[in-house]
Amino acid sequence: MMRILLLLLSLSYIFPLISGGQEKVKFKELKVNDAIFLSIENEKLEGKKRTYKLGGFSFEREGTLKWFRDCQRLLQKEFPNVSDEEYAYLKHIRWYIWICDDGTCQHSSFLIREPEETFKHVKDLEIHLANLVEQMDSLRFQPDQIVVWDPRYKNKSMGETIVPFFYLRKKIDDK
Repeated sequence: MMRILLLLLSLSYIFPLISGGQEKVKFKELKVNDAIFLSIENEKLEGKKRTYKLGGFSFEREGTLKWFRDCQRLLQKEFPNVSDEEYAYLKHIRWYIWICDDGTCQHSSFLIREPEETFKHVKDLEIHLANLVEQMDSLRFQPDQIVVWDPRYKNKSMGETIVPFFYLRKKIDDK
């Protein structure tokens, strides 16, 4: 009997530790005309603070194509078997992502036009968007594919890019 009580007591301490480290992504909304921006509510999940200079950089073509293919795979994994009706709403969503000088990415925001209709027609959209943010570690540019415009900011640059959700069905070719 004493062993069972000790086991239950031990589990009661361990379970909160395990579940406490797995925070879910929650969004805060900013309304702008007929659209909303969804950024991360919890700053701990937001990653690095954007105190970097936007010294600017560009990307080699091969790296850009690979990155957009990776984005497409991530979108298709999260939204498999999308109906034409759902795609009609999803294709207008834009995902703004910060890219750091080391090739890693951070979520900036999602832009959703006609949010009421989009949320009505795409089931569990906010959950899908949160999943994308959690899985975005798989998105990265190879540092050798990044061309820094000003060498003084080589390790302090950040750039923002947009991933349009119409890439769910768009053919990404090498041309």
